[in-house]
Amino acid sequence: MLVLPPLAPLSQQGLLLMNITYGLMLGMGVIYAGTSRRDFILLGAMATIIYVLFLYEQQDVYFSVISAILTLFYFTLLLVKIIRYILFNPIGVNEIYACITGYLILGVTGAPLFYITEQVFENALQLPAQAQFYDFIYFSFITLTSVGYGDISPIHPFAKAISVLISVMGQLYLTILIAIIIGKFLAGDKEASDFEE
Repeated sequence: MLVLPPLAPLSQQGLLLMNITYGLMLGMGVIYAGTSRRDFILLGAMATIIYVLFLYEQQDVYFSVISAILTLFYFTLLLVKIIRYILFNPIGVNEIYACITGYLILGVTGAPLFYITEQVFENALQLPAQAQFYDFIYFSFITLTSVGYGDISPIHPFAKAISVLISVMGQLYLTILIAIIIGKFLAGDKEASDFEE
């Protein structure tokens, strides 16, 4: 989903592939994060509504704002569930994958925030002509990683505040998560050496 959107408008097959990939991504979030029946139903309902709105949002700005708000809540729930999974499980391969997924979801979560900000405060961001939703995803990841190319920049104070928030969250996520992983790894080594003795 990070690579396909810029290529999708080039052909009808590319657009269809992107639509299918987005649906699969939403579905996989439901499958992997729906740990209880209630979570599965809640995430499944949200994913279905988001996907239907995604298919129709090109026609109406109202649908795209509602879709962005639901997308923000959906990915925030996924991020919280992933962080809880990392915190409460011993470190293994799945937890490393969860760390990577959490970072990517953090970047994707910033896109609807920027999109909503642009819709509420017109010209809150300096965007290229003919901006698409992918530009918000791009800007979110550029902000998250603190690269800051400058081709898109926040102008409105609220957009600047969100940029600072996402930038700080990106740095905190990496440093805190690395500390947790190393701490759990060292604790596992200590338990293993105590067992050998």
